[in-house]
Amino acid sequence: MSLLARIVAVCAILGIALIGLLPQGGAVLRSSLERIENPQVAPEELRSVVDGNTQFAFDLYGLVRERSGNVLFSPYSISLALAMVRAGAEGETERQLAEGLHVGLPQDAFHAAFNALSRRVEAVDDPFELRIANAFWGQVNDPFHETFLDTLAVHYGAGLRLADFASDAEGARRAINRWIERATNGRISGALPEGSLDPSVRFVLANAIYFNAEWRLKFARQWTADEPFHLASGESVLVPMMRHERPRYLRYADVAGCQAVELPYKGDRVSMIVLLPHEGQFETFEESLNLATWRQITSALFGQDVKLLFPKFRYADGMSLPQTLRRLGITDLFDPGSADLTGITERPLFLQSAYHRAFIDVNEERTEAAAATVMVGATAAPEAPIRMVVDRPFLFVIRDNPTGTILFLGRVMDPRAG
Repeated sequence: MSLLARIVAVCAILGIALIGLLPQGGAVLRSSLERIENPQVAPEELRSVVDGNTQFAFDLYGLVRERSGNVLFSPYSISLALAMVRAGAEGETERQLAEGLHVGLPQDAFHAAFNALSRRVEAVDDPFELRIANAFWGQVNDPFHETFLDTLAVHYGAGLRLADFASDAEGARRAINRWIERATNGRISGALPEGSLDPSVRFVLANAIYFNAEWRLKFARQWTADEPFHLASGESVLVPMMRHERPRYLRYADVAGCQAVELPYKGDRVSMIVLLPHEGQFETFEESLNLATWRQITSALFGQDVKLLFPKFRYADGMSLPQTLRRLGITDLFDPGSADLTGITERPLFLQSAYHRAFIDVNEERTEAAAATVMVGATAAPEAPIRMVVDRPFLFVIRDNPTGTILFLGRVMDPRAG
């Protein structure tokens, strides 16, 4: 079935140990503890994690935007993977991770709050798919600390899968890629490149997100037509432009240097917020994007009649994270002489590499018109509907509305890029 938005992302964190070969044996190692399904945390602790994740998202965007072309990543996936790494970090390494993730909570409170956030994000009864999976692979017969395994189990629902990197690193790589491919419904394949694992690897930590949803307010296919899209270079190209030919009641704002419109998915729990910087102000807007700007934009959204033209787009993106994370102050983690991951095992570990892959497909899906209730707002609509034409580079955010968690953040410079 063709769905309007098919988005998947995966973040795999890889580490190597400065130790020799180990014998083969074992299959699965699990903590005897079960995941806490309804963690009780203070509202301010939960808000601390959400705000930290949001600022982390814009910190990352501030660096990856330096690349040319389209951008897509899941800040939630990356921060979740780093949160699990933090469970095994000590000393300066742990401090850098906490600071980079913008959360001042101590370890116990942090993991409990992250679990509470994950439980809320994953508690989906709405008519869309949101699947989040965590997994940890460790070198067979390595002495991993029970406290670390307990934290993974209790707060992240992740067990320890045993692999023999020492004698069959390539086989382990293929097995991990198969897990990632299954977890993302086949949308992410080959997340770990050939040769990315070698016999010195001692653990691989992975998080995968798969999201699949339909618009609540459909774009009728018969109104889609090729229209000009103005690239940053000044060139104009023709792209399939979807449209709401009749005004739709959507939450809209013109604030902080951009037009913003919220497009709800069926069920209203998750939405895409499209950010169209004012003409000629794209780079200025990108530079200004942070937690405070985001709050200003989202708090200004209110219901209005909007006639929207919005391009179809489909593309994949990927990046290697170490250099980016180092620029965010998370440096010791990747330094074999400085990394302190003794909370995982007493053996000397450091993170060798970190990969992130993402995919998005946005089109006009015919959906059942759900009860056409408007989100919120008693402000009267203007006499004439707002007309918003997304015909130049724009940004988008896919957000879990009840928690405010940013699941995906992207930039479209050219909708034709596939």
